[in-house]
Amino acid sequence: MTRTQKPLPKTGSQLLRVLPFMILLLGVIVLLLIWNAIPDCWPVHWGLNDQPDRWAKKSVVGVFIPLAGGFLICGFLEAVAIIVRVTARERSELPIETTSAVAALTTDLVRTLETAIAIVFFYVGVAFPLVRHVRSIFAVVFMLSVVTAAIVIGIIRLRRGVSELKRAGHNSLEG
Repeated sequence: MTRTQKPLPKTGSQLLRVLPFMILLLGVIVLLLIWNAIPDCWPVHWGLNDQPDRWAKKSVVGVFIPLAGGFLICGFLEAVAIIVRVTARERSELPIETTSAVAALTTDLVRTLETAIAIVFFYVGVAFPLVRHVRSIFAVVFMLSVVTAAIVIGIIRLRRGVSELKRAGHNSLEG
């Protein structure tokens, strides 16, 4: 850090790191607690006429596959976040402090998206088997809204973080 640079902004919340996995684990717990209330089958896909055309059956795989998919996707994104953080210094021409801060901001963006994905998979995994009449348009709008909100929030946080770095004297970010 040069004499003109102020301390780096705080990023990389530990809560943001574990939140997606906590959401998905909550879905598993909910489903286990209400196992007897889960019907024998429920719709998981609707045609253009808004009529169900694909069904899931009550089984360990049928009930938990959406949450398992959420764990896999969030795990993959978490691996990407870790790789970005670890390899950032090797790939950047910026000062190490600046590079580390930008990598932390980027991992926060990825983890915000992970959280949105976990919410979507929680919704699919818990609401679909339990809600008798899931409207397909509502499901699509809800899922797109959650992911869009996460992207917008993540980008706003990223831009604020970069602005804060610039104000702190990390002039190598200009351009």
